[in-house]
Amino acid sequence: MRPILAPHSPLRREGRRKEIHGVSFWRRRLPHGHWRSLLPLQQDQPEKDQPEHNFQHQWDSHQSLWEQAQKLAAENDLSPYETGNYTAEYALTEFLAGPAAPYYDAHDNHKLVFPMGDQKEAICEFQHHRNGSHHFPHSMQQLLRCFSWWQANPHQTPVLLFDREKLVKQKAKFVLGFLRLLQDAFGVSIVRHKNTTTIAKSVYTLTEGRNPVRRSKRRGILKDQNRIYYQMRSTQDAQQLRQGLLQHYPNITTSHAGCGSSVPKIGILNRQCKDHTCSKGSGRRIQNRPAISSAIKKALLPHSNNNSNNTNNNPIHYLSSFDGMSFLEQVTFMSNIDILISPHGAQLTGSAFLPSCGGILELFPRGYHFPDFFGTLAAATGHFHRSIYTGRHANRTRDVDYFSSTPALRKQTRLQPVHAHPPMVALAVRELMVQWQSCCQQTRTTTTTTTQTTTAASVVQQITPQTL
Repeated sequence: MRPILAPHSPLRREGRRKEIHGVSFWRRRLPHGHWRSLLPLQQDQPEKDQPEHNFQHQWDSHQSLWEQAQKLAAENDLSPYETGNYTAEYALTEFLAGPAAPYYDAHDNHKLVFPMGDQKEAICEFQHHRNGSHHFPHSMQQLLRCFSWWQANPHQTPVLLFDREKLVKQKAKFVLGFLRLLQDAFGVSIVRHKNTTTIAKSVYTLTEGRNPVRRSKRRGILKDQNRIYYQMRSTQDAQQLRQGLLQHYPNITTSHAGCGSSVPKIGILNRQCKDHTCSKGSGRRIQNRPAISSAIKKALLPHSNNNSNNTNNNPIHYLSSFDGMSFLEQVTFMSNIDILISPHGAQLTGSAFLPSCGGILELFPRGYHFPDFFGTLAAATGHFHRSIYTGRHANRTRDVDYFSSTPALRKQTRLQPVHAHPPMVALAVRELMVQWQSCCQQTRTTTTTTTQTTTAASVVQQITPQTL
């Protein structure tokens, strides 16, 4: 197999191979004299597992999870799992603009004013000219914000100004399925925005935050800071979205996931290669998935049955990819998973439909690290998020800067496979399991308190002066 090379790579004229753990790598000389590894030639060969005692003793340690991750990373030159600090709730004024966008009263900073609150419709405009709006992860950035706008106006008819034909041509199955859900379950009217009068009564979404800070271009790549990719008014809006899905599609069963189970349901969602031989790049496919599953089972699920055909006894469910699957099939998989392990990619857009208290572990290939995109989605929808950079920790900053310097290099590194260190993945999953358990306990306590309060109120209402 020929390696994937940058157009200016001198490897077209000179290069050499190097064996690393039994995998052959092409190496090329950079202008400053250093050698840099490119894609492995034998991409299907999994990396060697660490001996069991190297990570089994981690679970018996009394150190904090973060200290365990730091120690394990230092011993193996790994990047420890990272927890993003993302905001979960936003005011409508932070991600909406337009004639009907709300604003705070000049005399009362806590009073929200709706300039067109007397109209019968809550109109949200989808802007097709936005960069990347044809790709469904970026389309959902606007649609989830619109959903919060409709939830903030429950007494008005929800309307979406949207040119569906533009996405039909793109074959965006996920977006078309989501639009059908909005129509059928929430009564959203979808109108092609040709009427200027309607646009004058609408809002549109700010998909980059109110005040993004931009740095200068470097070789064609624009690096942004303070960008907020996904926003919702509250995690309760996302909960309403999931409840509407389950009520409208009763065939979606969630008996193996959610807080009703004693052990969270773990799922691994992979990605397909660009072709059947992976000669055009692996597309961030997890190559050592069996080793990861084995490490999680041995360390965290010692009582699980290794028979993968039994769903009840095997808490780890594996799916090779979402390729060819409809919106309903994708959200059905997500609704039956509590903790999702997956490489960075568009397939994580459906993680908004994970059950409450769910978590996401996002894996990145060498030279590419971009956790804020789906990290903000997890925060907006009420889920936990962790990310692992699978390249060498010592070279992380240098590699990420180099491979993001040009569009060609960025495309090249996004095609690389993902070889995640199994102990580090198990450690991150363990923290997500602890957070899942704590969140579920809090949810049960809140539900019990609410039920008792409602019952007491109903009893008081039944007591009349005559009974006294």
